Amino acid sequence: VQVARGDMSLAIGLSLSVVSSVTGFTALNIQRHAQRKDNPRPGLNACGVLLNLFVGPTDMMAYSFAPQSLLAPVGTLALVLNLVAAPRLHGDAVSQRDAAATALIIFGTAVCLVYGAHGNGNATGGPTATAFACYVAVVGSLCSGLAVLLARLREC
Repeated sequence: VQVARGDMSLAIGLSLSVVSSVTGFTALNIQRHAQRKDNPRPGLNACGVLLNLFVGPTDMMAYSFAPQSLLAPVGTLALVLNLVAAPRLHGDAVSQRDAAATALIIFGTAVCLVYGAHGNGNATGGPTATAFACYVAVVGSLCSGLAVLLARLREC
C-alpha cells in the first residue's frame, strides 16, 4: 500500500506540473496576443497576467507531491509548446537553430528524468497555509506596486 501512495503522489505531482506548464504557456501567449501593436487589448493582457498568477501556487503544490528532479524538467513542456505553437499563433518563423536547441533541451530533460534522483517518498501533501499566505502577500504587493507605477507612467 505504501508503494501505491508514493506512485499516486508522483502522478499528482507530475500532473500538477504539466498543468502549471500549460497554464504558463497559455497565459504568456494571451499576453503576447493582447500586446500586438496593431490591436492592443489591455483587458485581455490583464487576464493573461491573472492567469499567470496561478502558475506559482500550482508549482508549489506539485513540488510538495513529487521531487524536484522529476518535476523541474517538465517545465520544458512550455518551451516545446511555444516552439510548435508560435508559427500558428503569432506567425513567427522557427529557425533550424531554434529546433536544434529545443531538441538538445529535450534530450537533456530526458537525461535528467532517467538518471536524476527520484526522491525518497517523504513528500508532504501540499503547501502550508503560511507558504501560500506569503506567496499571496508577495504577489499582491508586487501587482499593487506595478499598478501604481503603471498609473504614474501614464500620467507622464
